[in-house]
Amino acid sequence: MTEFLPLADHRDFFYQLVGENLGEIVNIMTARIEPEGGGPLGGGHTHPHHHLFLVTEGQVRLKIGQEEKFAAKDESLQVDGSVLHSIWSNGPEPARVVIINYMPRK
Repeated sequence: MTEFLPLADHRDFFYQLVGENLGEIVNIMTARIEPEGGGPLGGGHTHPHHHLFLVTEGQVRLKIGQEEKFAAKDESLQVDGSVLHSIWSNGPEPARVVIINYMPRK
């Protein structure tokens, strides 16, 4: 397994790739987001794939368009990649998240 690496354009956000190119699944990664860390910096991003965020420790705050959503340990959130979005740690301890990036069905 690879080491945790910093994710470009994010602050205190480290990821480890678990698998990629799995059919409709672009990749699966685990992430550690330090307190006050997250991203992307600059207000968010969009892309062709969607996210499924599965929180395994801590809490996260997602900005999705004009909405804010929250998830804690054992909760999940799905994000349409075409909507401007970002994810941030939302607590005093690091958040750990499994991220499944997948292509929408046509």
